[in-house]
Amino acid sequence: MTLKPFATYSLLILTILLASPAFSAPFKGGNTVTQKTSIPDEKEMRDRILSEFAQWEGVKYKLGGASKKGIDCSSLMQEIYHAAFADTLNERLPRTTAHQINHGVRTTRAELRPGDLVFFRMTPAERHVGVYIGDTQFVHASTSQGVKISSLQNDYWKKRYTTARRVIV
Repeated sequence: MTLKPFATYSLLILTILLASPAFSAPFKGGNTVTQKTSIPDEKEMRDRILSEFAQWEGVKYKLGGASKKGIDCSSLMQEIYHAAFADTLNERLPRTTAHQINHGVRTTRAELRPGDLVFFRMTPAERHVGVYIGDTQFVHASTSQGVKISSLQNDYWKKRYTTARRVIV
């Protein structure tokens, strides 16, 4: 075997591997892993989220809103993640709660870490999302009180909790 056919064959194999979805998916920022750089530790995750929360605290809830004049829960998650973790994420979170609930990887309530998205079922057709910050607390856009911190231990949220997703893996 000569060097030229071997090099051509190697290049062909490499091209096939790189084009393969199974090989390239982790590098394309698919919907399960959105890591770009090193993952911040839990304290840094909490600090980054709280820093963004300070910018949004008290902003009133507005369905479909995405500004300081009014914001909904899924848009708030986009804003927090984009500002706090732009150095870590390959892509923005999806716009709606229905799509965010399928983003990242599932995690259990017992294994929640700061930065995990927490989801609630408000009515059979309506979902709500917040971001966990530790110590059973999460940041969200409350329909009645605007952007605030609430506790997962609160009976209201306990009854409605459905799942959690880890977006930064």
